[in-house]
Amino acid sequence: MNNVHYFGIILCMENEKQADSLKKVVCIVENTEWHREEMQVFNNLITDLYMGKGLQSIADRGAELIGNPIVILDTSFKCLAITSDFVPDDDAMKRNKILGYLDETTLTNLRNSRYLHTLSKAGEPIVSDYSANQAHGVSSGFGWIDAPIRLHGILVGYLDVYGTRKNFSKQDAFYVEKLVQLSSMELQKDSMFRQNHGIEFEALLAD
Repeated sequence: MNNVHYFGIILCMENEKQADSLKKVVCIVENTEWHREEMQVFNNLITDLYMGKGLQSIADRGAELIGNPIVILDTSFKCLAITSDFVPDDDAMKRNKILGYLDETTLTNLRNSRYLHTLSKAGEPIVSDYSANQAHGVSSGFGWIDAPIRLHGILVGYLDVYGTRKNFSKQDAFYVEKLVQLSSMELQKDSMFRQNHGIEFEALLAD
C-alpha cells in the first residue's frame, strides 16, 4: 500500500465565514478508498479543532486513525488529554488515568531507563515494541509510539500512543508526527493567543 504523499491543512479562526471556507483539509493523495477513509478522519479532526474541542479531539480522532489510545502530557507529566473510550487493563495505567498524571513509580521507571532523556532529544516519533513496556511501567501491550511536542523548539509536552488494541502499522509514526504538529498549534493557541480571534494555522504536512 503506497504512502500518502502530501497533506495541506489550513485552519483559520478569524471569523465564522472565513473559517468555514478554510477549515477543509486540502489533500493531494492517490485516489483510493483507503486514503479517502483516512482523510475523512483528518477532516473530522480539523472540524473538531475549529469547534474548540482542542487536545481532546486530537486524542480521540488520533485513536480512531491509528487504532490505539493516545495520551497527551505536559512536561510535568500531567495528562492534558486521553482517548475518551480508553479502558486500561494494566494496573499502572489504571492508576495513572485516575490520578490524571504519571505516578512516581512510572516516572522512576522512565528515568532509570533513560527513556525520557532519549525522548526529549528525539527529532521524530520513537516506535518501540513490547520490550518498552517495562520502561513505561506497564506489563501488557504491543508497544508504544512516543513523540515530543515542541513549541518554537522548546519541549512543552509528549504525545504517547499505547499499543493496547493492535500492532502498529508502518504509517502510524507518520500520523503521530502530524498529530504532534496539531497538538503544538493547540498548545500555542491556549497559552499565548487565547484572546486573539484572528489566529490562523497553516501547516504543510509533507511525507
